[in-house]
Amino acid sequence: MGKVAKGKLWHRDLNLIAKYGVTEEAYQVLEQVQNHKCKICGIHINEIKQKVFDVDHDHATGRVRGLLCGGCNRGLGAFKDNPTSVLKAIQYLKGNL
Repeated sequence: MGKVAKGKLWHRDLNLIAKYGVTEEAYQVLEQVQNHKCKICGIHINEIKQKVFDVDHDHATGRVRGLLCGGCNRGLGAFKDNPTSVLKAIQYLKGNL
């Protein structure tokens, strides 16, 4: 798990449960399953400033998809979880538009 001050864990646990229905323990298991790496870019938890991942979820269903670094999570948010827009961005980056 990323290093979160013990005094903040209780508040963080309540926040995770309220927002995503995820306990701190479930978060830790998910992080371990992902080998402590962002599910998209693969950056390790120790390489990010805040030492915690964002809980990525489907905004329509609320289903948790995985843990992401802030950059990847904001990137998906900027595309409003629209796969077509993400694919167009990939094509654009490859110079194929």
